[in-house]
Amino acid sequence: MKAPEILKRASDIMDERAKQYDSPEGERSMGKAVAAFNAITGQELSEANGWLLMALLKMVRDNTTDTPHEDSIHDLVAYAGLYGEARMASDGWIAWGGWDECPLEIGTIIDAKYRDGFVEKRVPAGDYNYSLDSRAAKDWCHTGSDYDIIAYRIVK
Repeated sequence: MKAPEILKRASDIMDERAKQYDSPEGERSMGKAVAAFNAITGQELSEANGWLLMALLKMVRDNTTDTPHEDSIHDLVAYAGLYGEARMASDGWIAWGGWDECPLEIGTIIDAKYRDGFVEKRVPAGDYNYSLDSRAAKDWCHTGSDYDIIAYRIVK
């Protein structure tokens, strides 16, 4: 099978999944799966990391036999596309694993994305204990709370 045929079959499979999961964009459960994994383990995988893991799984499965496993190869190609989509859709967001203090100069204006999905816009980075009206990036070092920052982007 030639590369364009593999790409076409992977695309067809993705279209089939869209019908199965009743989503015009296709199967899009990785974000939810990664969020559940992160909640259970305390890790901070991104959606792109989830697709990377699935692509590696398909490569490992394919390499367990002497003959190619077509299904794994087609899935691998589809996962590579979904990985690329997830990586390119970051819109300037920088994933934050909570391993240290605020990585920015205090006062840098940011948008902050919290563990519970809330996004706070145009807040100064740093210690926000002075602000009662704002979540304002209180938990750069993760504690497991809804207020942990999982991503930020610098506002220009």
